[in-house]
Amino acid sequence: MDAVAERSGTPVDMVADLLKAKQVPTIDIVGAPHRLRVKRLAFTGKKAGVSSEDIDFNQTFGDGLWAFVTEKNDRGKTSVMEIMMWALRGQPKRLQDDVRSWLHTVTLEGTVDASPFTVHFDLVGGVPGGSLTHGGESQPFSSDAAFADTMSMFMMEKLGFDTFPQWVNNRGISIHGWPLYSTVLYLPRESQNAVIGDTTKAGLAQRLVQLFIGVRWARTRISSQAALKAAQSEHGERAERIQVIQDTADGILEHRRQELADATAEIAALPSDLPTDEEIEQAREEWLGLISRHADVENELREARRDAREADREATRQQKILDDFTEAALARKLFQGLNPVRCPRCTAAIDEHRREAEKRDHLCALCNRQLNLELDAEIEGADVGNGDIDETRTAEELEQLINEAREAAADEQARVAELEAQAESLAVETDAAKGRIDEHNNKLAVINRRRELEAQVAAIQIVIEDLGNLAVDAPTPVSTDSDVEDRIRILEAAAGEAKQRVDTAFAEVMGLINQEIFDLARRFGLENLQEVRLNLAAQLRLKKGDVEDTFSKQTPGEKLRLRIAVIVALLRVAHNLGIGRHPGLLLIDSIGAEETEPSDLAAFMRELGSVTNQLGIQTIVASARPEVSEHVAENRCIIARGEEYLW
Repeated sequence: MDAVAERSGTPVDMVADLLKAKQVPTIDIVGAPHRLRVKRLAFTGKKAGVSSEDIDFNQTFGDGLWAFVTEKNDRGKTSVMEIMMWALRGQPKRLQDDVRSWLHTVTLEGTVDASPFTVHFDLVGGVPGGSLTHGGESQPFSSDAAFADTMSMFMMEKLGFDTFPQWVNNRGISIHGWPLYSTVLYLPRESQNAVIGDTTKAGLAQRLVQLFIGVRWARTRISSQAALKAAQSEHGERAERIQVIQDTADGILEHRRQELADATAEIAALPSDLPTDEEIEQAREEWLGLISRHADVENELREARRDAREADREATRQQKILDDFTEAALARKLFQGLNPVRCPRCTAAIDEHRREAEKRDHLCALCNRQLNLELDAEIEGADVGNGDIDETRTAEELEQLINEAREAAADEQARVAELEAQAESLAVETDAAKGRIDEHNNKLAVINRRRELEAQVAAIQIVIEDLGNLAVDAPTPVSTDSDVEDRIRILEAAAGEAKQRVDTAFAEVMGLINQEIFDLARRFGLENLQEVRLNLAAQLRLKKGDVEDTFSKQTPGEKLRLRIAVIVALLRVAHNLGIGRHPGLLLIDSIGAEETEPSDLAAFMRELGSVTNQLGIQTIVASARPEVSEHVAENRCIIARGEEYLW
């Protein structure tokens, strides 16, 4: 902190507070490496597709050099490596989807510094569910994310690794941990463009180099650089925001004032005779009331028309009764005027005695019953009008009933006429009220527009007031913001001091590392190589045939040889100097897959065996080159011959 305070020209307590707040380490602590070992890998399942064989793989491991060897490609060696890394990392990376779908259970037993741990999980629909057991404790997980978090926390703690920040443009600070660190354990064939691990990003690759050789003050450098970039970005963004406000405030105000003037002018141009809300509501209620009244009158009119029809029918019925009565009386009068001489039934002659009785006593000469010769006499047993005639009534009474029925019918017709007039009048009033509603509706768009404009005017006035206050109270230019400048100056000093110390520490071992890489690469068949230079960002520069070259331009076979040379060199130099934090587990897939000469492959294996034994690490390789088995102890070589599969 004293060095940073001196560089930045600020008090030590201010430096200490800022670096603590930004989580920048001020003490360099280089921990001892922790050793990670795989003791057993087992997995079960069932294949699908062309083959439906059961899967039952179970292999134990120890220290030293181990190998999975097949005589043909696509015999399961890469899948074994990927499943092993899945169990260690907590998340798969290159495991093929079909292989994942075949798996039912996976178990990995291992140790960290001789402390055992076990990872076991079942797969249902490809989703892992299981537990990590260590130190008598069991940590369950039931999803990909939970599995990854469980393994990350365990490995970071047990291996003594710290998370570290990295600044990413347009995204801010990103925190890295076990998913990145775990890439130093495994060299898959697909990551040939990366010298170390599987990333070519300078900031991340730099951290991996430091993991191998344990460069002092590396954590401080990375943290201070990330904090500095974040502060500079925040400062720059703030400056841009303030500048935008200062440069555009007048223009925004002018634009808003013009909007206010336009809205006010439009309000003034609107018609002034617009109805109020109360008038609109009153017109609506009047219209609804008329509709209701008109409906009531129509109902009453229907009833009156029904009653009028009934009265007309009653008058007609009474008239028919009188007509029937008159016809019956006339018929009786007619028959009474006849003087029959024989019975119309049996043709017997009517004697004179009966004729005399009829004249004297008014007894019928045929039936000997009393005769009623008056038109208005009482009706005696006549069945006229199908029983509708009251036999006790006279013609005058029937005339009276007819008159009453006609008067009732006339009254009902008068009532119908009155109701029809009322209905017609209400219909006219309802149409007029509807017309007023339509007129209001036609003006409603204008009314709504007036309301919108009034609300717009109120909002614009608030904005103008706020912009006016903002222009008055705008922050001072960034160039005079002393607090921000002090923070950036301190972080620049911290990053500069850390970089100087890292470069010094790295320079002390870089010569040894580059020489070791060069010697190994030459032994691996790169005979034209004249010089190699590995920098802290894991970028490898070459000189071949007096021409400067880069790692990315090499052939796949040359890249493989150079990658192995770099890994072996970093491990060997770090071991010789007592530095480095590599966990001591190395997995290499498809060794010898590229255009590797048998002699070069033999050199690979000799160097891997040498560095494995010298450092006391565990190295597991996979290859489809049978000659690899010649360089591995028989009890440490798992071989699938001919068409056989490893699992």
